[in-house]
Amino acid sequence: MTTEDAKKLLERFQAETQLIQSIRSAIADSAAMTLPDGRYITGKEALEAELVSQLDLLIKDEARIIAAIMQMPDIHFRTILLDHYINGKGWEQIAAQFEVARQTVCRKWLEPALEEFSQNYEKDGEPKC
Repeated sequence: MTTEDAKKLLERFQAETQLIQSIRSAIADSAAMTLPDGRYITGKEALEAELVSQLDLLIKDEARIIAAIMQMPDIHFRTILLDHYINGKGWEQIAAQFEVARQTVCRKWLEPALEEFSQNYEKDGEPKC
């Protein structure tokens, strides 16, 4: 897995998380919604079934991703990947947390963090993206 593949994997995870939030909102509002794959879902029961399906996928992905991140010895790398891709924090917030410039996080730490993540993710025998 390349660092670009690792970044895409983590971004896909973020998108799945956002989709789940959208489905939850649609259920709460008793609204219909169009999914990224083009399906149009109406009705609370159909939305709830889709939510359960998406949550199942997300939980499996999250467990593999977090396990790979937690194997990383560098706290900066672990923190930026967890905070940005899992917890949804922005780069500015993460930089402020470490009291460094945003450029330090994005230019100095992100690429090596993605590289190490991609190596850990593959070590676990997970499929390459």
